[in-house]
Amino acid sequence: MVITTMVFLSLGVASLGTKAHADEMDQANTMPTSSSLDQTQAKTSTRIDDGVYHPYWQSFDNKFNVGFDIVVANNEIIDAYNPWHDLTGMTVLFEDLEIVSPKEAVYYLQVKEGFQVVHQYLHAKINLGGSLEVFLTHS
Repeated sequence: MVITTMVFLSLGVASLGTKAHADEMDQANTMPTSSSLDQTQAKTSTRIDDGVYHPYWQSFDNKFNVGFDIVVANNEIIDAYNPWHDLTGMTVLFEDLEIVSPKEAVYYLQVKEGFQVVHQYLHAKINLGGSLEVFLTHS
């Protein structure tokens, strides 16, 4: 059984670039460090700005926090690196970060909590509208 939680990001303006926020219960956020766009561009653009983005997931109870960095150029993910995790009460058995297509990178973690082993997948995906979607799936 695979359970999917998806968060669509809305863009705003931050001092170091564009910052995106999701709901307060389960948060998925990105912040590019080398580009900036205003709200009008975000609504009409079909391309994501070139730059470095930091997609991450933070659970509502702050016990499962994971993320990684991606480089976007010409509306494609060209590099994914620097995976990280901050977990409480869980042990990482295996982890892998890969670009699965020019539009999507996935950080896979196999974690153990007590006697249960869970597979977690943090996705960063450039959608058709040119926005970066960050979502978590698990099985």
